[in-house]
Amino acid sequence: MTTRDWTITGAGGESLLQALTALPGSVLTSFFLTLAERRARARSPADVLRQ
Repeated sequence: MTTRDWTITGAGGESLLQALTALPGSVLTSFFLTLAERRARARSPADVLRQ
């Protein structure tokens, strides 16, 4: 087991990793930007100050 196996298991398994690996770099970048935007939108200013 590698040190990052838990991330693969927690994120949905090997099939998700294979699907993300197959994406072109520009699509993967857009995916991560969308993910970051959604996570940021879900946080309140108070959440940010508490971190």
